[in-house]
Amino acid sequence: MDGPVRSTGCGRGPRVRPGATGPLRVAVPPSAAAGARQRVLWLHVPAHYDPRRPVPLVLAFHGGAGTGLGMQQTSGLSVLADRFGFLVAYPQGLAQDHGKGPSGWNASGPSDPYADGIDDGLFTSDLLTVVQAEYCVDPRLIAATGLSNGGSMTGYLACVLAGRIAAFVPVEGEFFQIPGGCHPARPAAILDVHVRSDPVAPYAGVPSRGSPEYYALAVPAWLRAWALRDRCTGAPRLTTSSAQLTVTQWDGCPAGASVTGYRWASGGHTWFGELGSMAGDRLIFGFLAAHPLRGPAPGWSAGEAIPVPALTAPRIAIASLSVFRVPTAQAEPFDIAAAPDGAMWFTEFHAGRIGRITPAGKITEYQVPTPGAEPYQIAVGPDGTAWFTEYNTTKIGSVTSHGQVREISLPSPSFGGNGIAVDRGGTVSIADGGGYLDQLTGGHFSRSRLPSSGGVPFALATVAGQAGSAGSAGSAGGAVYVSELTGYFEYSRVLLAVSPGHPAVPALTLSSAVSNIDAMAAGPGGAVWFTDFGTNQVGELLSGGTVRLFADPEAWAGLSDIAAGPDDTMWYTDQAGLVGRITSAGVITQLAVPGAGSNPDGIAAGAGRTIWVAGTGTDTIIRITPS
Repeated sequence: MDGPVRSTGCGRGPRVRPGATGPLRVAVPPSAAAGARQRVLWLHVPAHYDPRRPVPLVLAFHGGAGTGLGMQQTSGLSVLADRFGFLVAYPQGLAQDHGKGPSGWNASGPSDPYADGIDDGLFTSDLLTVVQAEYCVDPRLIAATGLSNGGSMTGYLACVLAGRIAAFVPVEGEFFQIPGGCHPARPAAILDVHVRSDPVAPYAGVPSRGSPEYYALAVPAWLRAWALRDRCTGAPRLTTSSAQLTVTQWDGCPAGASVTGYRWASGGHTWFGELGSMAGDRLIFGFLAAHPLRGPAPGWSAGEAIPVPALTAPRIAIASLSVFRVPTAQAEPFDIAAAPDGAMWFTEFHAGRIGRITPAGKITEYQVPTPGAEPYQIAVGPDGTAWFTEYNTTKIGSVTSHGQVREISLPSPSFGGNGIAVDRGGTVSIADGGGYLDQLTGGHFSRSRLPSSGGVPFALATVAGQAGSAGSAGSAGGAVYVSELTGYFEYSRVLLAVSPGHPAVPALTLSSAVSNIDAMAAGPGGAVWFTDFGTNQVGELLSGGTVRLFADPEAWAGLSDIAAGPDDTMWYTDQAGLVGRITSAGVITQLAVPGAGSNPDGIAAGAGRTIWVAGTGTDTIIRITPS
């Protein structure tokens, strides 16, 4: 139920002794709880609890692999509850990954393909009903907070239980896409707390280049989306700004609503690490007291949270722009590459197909043999054959210009392929998530073990005649450059170079710990260009080892793919819905992709000076002809 519920527990003696914490069992539908019929929460009853007086209730969600009792110890909320007289519920998450993984929360709803059917929003509603039936809860003063995965859960609850929960305070959370979108019943009061340099939960979010079905907005973009949903009429303003702390708040929000972000410049992945846990707990309770639950004004409905982007740089001059819809609904066209005959090949991530579009816009689709393979990144060889990786298998696939599809298993052991490229000689290179660079030449695989420990090879580019670090790995045959993801989510600040007959060597280490190189491409003069999702920059690694970085004008844009275009320019996409062009001098111009929520990803240059873009969020292929 997403609406206020009267507490029927007023006047009842508490089953948990005041000043103590005890378990409560909640009956749940097995189909929404991975087969469980009961779930548990730990309830702390304040020391001076009076069952005749309604008191506030705070829900505190633990992080991934955590426990409810562990969250009590981490947060210190129970100590504050005894002082100020409120109840604290510490729910316990279920084991993830079909019961084989650590405990946690499904923070994207039961329709998420990775949810295993678990409905943690329903569980939260059910546990509120149980607590309110046994204890005297003020239904106007219920708040949710959580750390890490619990912070993500708190953000999800704002979408599904804003009619019952008054305030939401996620701490170090990532906010992943919710299938079907976010539809709050009333304006929500949001207070987000995050460290810019969090080594576990990136403040910049998680790139859709990693998966169009499992990505997270940057925290500022998520907050802006909530200001739009709440229909706040004012612009964001800084209420506090120092070297360490920045507080941003949106003005003009409806009664009961608020959108505020606390950002620390440095610190760990902790519960209010810089502010201190007790001060953080007081912040939560103060925010709850200031934002009691109120019904929406008559006629209120959630605003559009994904606007068509506005340009922040000069507009790219174009002769024409054409949009072609992919025949299969919800196909999620993802990556795109050019063929020698002028056609463009693209992957359809959700539909499990490979698409081919002619220069005139005619689309043909080819089914990938393995169900659920989710064709991923794509490259085209000199003979016109398209080669692609598969997100859910340890295979790669190929499609000839005549439409013949086949799949090939990668050498074992393998975690599957990410980036893929084909050089001028027809050698196919694959960034293997198991820690390898796999190369297929003439039907035979060779494999190079990459030197870092624990990294996941991800983005990949081949550069003809390019040398590795300080020229030590160079050869006439060129080099393959690979980025590696590290960390709990996705960080990548190291580029490795692998040249024929030489071991992999470091080619570049970026200075920022939050860098995330999620796409690469060969550029003019043997340079390697890349997008850095974590710092919102486009980079160029010159053949001599020098690196140049250019900030994208759109803050927190979510940079995605990059490709070489005409006239020695580079073109790139970002999740904000823009295409960017950058010259060798670093001058950036932009173009908005048609459609709200377009989330453009793959980009490639085609015949006749055209640029082609995969509109992942709108199931479109876009052809741009610059002036």
